[in-house]
Amino acid sequence: MNSDIIKLYKQLENMEQTKEVVQLSNQLRETLHQNLRSHFQEFINIGHAIGFNELQEELKKAMELLEIQK
Repeated sequence: MNSDIIKLYKQLENMEQTKEVVQLSNQLRETLHQNLRSHFQEFINIGHAIGFNELQEELKKAMELLEIQK
């Protein structure tokens, strides 16, 4: 779902910035921010379950993988 929102958001960036396009872009951006906050809450819940040190190590591994993919 997020990938579809991101794709549409990027497409709108390249369009003429009419009132409607700007409004839709703002709505999509807010949706992405809400999703991000939700994901952070999930990370916090996971941290409470497995411990924040372990969560931090897993996030470091994920960041390393993302850097490799660039």
